[in-house]
Amino acid sequence: TATFETNPQGGSVTIGGTLDLFLGLNRVNFIAQSKFDMLASLEGVEELKRNVSINIAALYLQVLLANENYYLAIKRLEVSTKQFESSKQQYELGRISNTDFLQIKAQSIDEKAQLINALNTRDRATLELAQMLELQTIEGFEIVTDNITIPNDTVKLGFNQYYEEALALTPSIKRAGYNKRSADKRYSIALGAALPRLSLDYGVFSPYSDQGAKVAGTDTIRYPTYSYRDQVNDNVQKSISFRLAIPIYGRMQNQIRISKAKIAKLDAQFAIEESEQSLIKNIQQAYYAAKGWYYRYQSMVESE
Repeated sequence: TATFETNPQGGSVTIGGTLDLFLGLNRVNFIAQSKFDMLASLEGVEELKRNVSINIAALYLQVLLANENYYLAIKRLEVSTKQFESSKQQYELGRISNTDFLQIKAQSIDEKAQLINALNTRDRATLELAQMLELQTIEGFEIVTDNITIPNDTVKLGFNQYYEEALALTPSIKRAGYNKRSADKRYSIALGAALPRLSLDYGVFSPYSDQGAKVAGTDTIRYPTYSYRDQVNDNVQKSISFRLAIPIYGRMQNQIRISKAKIAKLDAQFAIEESEQSLIKNIQQAYYAAKGWYYRYQSMVESE
């Protein structure tokens, strides 16, 4: 900083400042906290992307299921129609009773209704997927299902392996971890605010005046011959000092900040544990459901 003080008789030039030597490591902790906050925000973005991807994948699978149900409904209707035509001929020949014929006819009508329901379900699933993809129109939008294969190692890995991999890659877990580390730094900042602070004060002071004079040999030189610039150059005074500030009484503000930071630290730890428990439940449900459906699929393939 630089200040100039003037009056009709003179003034002074002052340059000084303060250098903080120790602030309880608050700056270092604040930078680290900001870094972890930024990383947590980035993981929040990744979590949104992941959720969108999962929703799209889930809708895609719904479309595949709806397509399969639709094709199965067509085949059932074809079988039911043939059965109805055959039973109609048999009924006309008197080989089956009216009750049996009406039952087969009702089954054929029911298969037609099931086909319409399957078609509506497929169209609705396709529409939801197109809307999730934010397509302007669904006209010409089709799902390609050719060459879809299910790998044989679907349940090759154990549950713990899937969990460990998900634990390292899931954005919500990583975000909770960064929030915990940010809370740790916030707690350190609160502790540092209660520590003494050491700073270095320095300054350079030089006065000048229209009454200024200096002796040069046997002569005395006065203003204006002895200019303000010469006076400033000749009258330089330097100072340096250390200042130690010890927080003794702050109306319990430091203790309150420390308590709040400690609570935030515990909340962040609980958030990690809650996220991990939720992840375990989700993976358990997905793993055993996939395992069950996989074995069911294998048994159906072997029975063909």
